[in-house]
Amino acid sequence: FVGNARTLVEQPFLLQHANQQHIPDFVYETTNGEVRLINVKPTVFLERPDNIADFALADDAAEQLGWQHRVMSELNPFYIDNLQWLSAYRDVPHQFEVLSKQILANLKQPTSLANVIRDVGDAFLVKPVVFHLLWHQHLYTNLEQQFSLQMPLWAGES
Repeated sequence: FVGNARTLVEQPFLLQHANQQHIPDFVYETTNGEVRLINVKPTVFLERPDNIADFALADDAAEQLGWQHRVMSELNPFYIDNLQWLSAYRDVPHQFEVLSKQILANLKQPTSLANVIRDVGDAFLVKPVVFHLLWHQHLYTNLEQQFSLQMPLWAGES
């Protein structure tokens, strides 16, 4: 969903320094060549001394390589649910060419999904196009809130 992934490798390598060893969770390369080393830990474990030491080792390795290091924790549950929902709309829906132009033309400023449906047409045709545009990041909304007819939609930058 991030959209700029060239490669993503799980548990890519072993970092070692003195008596310490750590395997980062992911290494991620973007389409513009940036590389990010990523560790994922539940929030309750972030302050454990062994994890702090692992993160410092990853920080040092990333810095030496000119990469970024990021530690991630739990995502907002609505965000996860919304991404799962939107992922079903990856494929181009019926009447996409016509409806997407109408939808984008009606979004000069943020407006609700209900208004988009009212302005463009049949909800059964409009909603899949909106969700496809959201998945492909041609439209945006707050993915950390429950989807509804009142959710604001906008075009342009997230």
